[in-house]
Amino acid sequence: MSEVQTLVTLILGGMFDHRELGDIDLVYEAPACEALQRELVDSIEDVHVELVSRIDYDAAKSELSALREELAINNAEIIAMVESALRRSFSLGQIYWQQADSDSTCQQNKSDQTMETQAQHILNVVKSISALAKPAESGADQ
Repeated sequence: MSEVQTLVTLILGGMFDHRELGDIDLVYEAPACEALQRELVDSIEDVHVELVSRIDYDAAKSELSALREELAINNAEIIAMVESALRRSFSLGQIYWQQADSDSTCQQNKSDQTMETQAQHILNVVKSISALAKPAESGADQ
């Protein structure tokens, strides 16, 4: 069944006096019951259909609606948290690569400075050796 249909109306009588309640009557909606029977019965076995009060049905329907709304809110919060985390992870990735590039450039600069320092050191060594060798050469001529 796709919609809620009344199958039976339970009529609870009022009070006759303080000691006795009135009658209990059931009024069947025959077309709705027969349609349900055609839909559910497919063998010689009896089919049992439990009926609930409209009060309980409305309360359950209201609770279900509230749960669905809460689920939608929770899903929206979860989606927002995941979206925020993904955006943050992208940002952190960008920061990581910027720092890696900066470190690489810094290391390259240090390497270049080391090469320049090494070249300057070799030049100083050669100059020092040359300077030490000149006085000996000029003293040997005398």
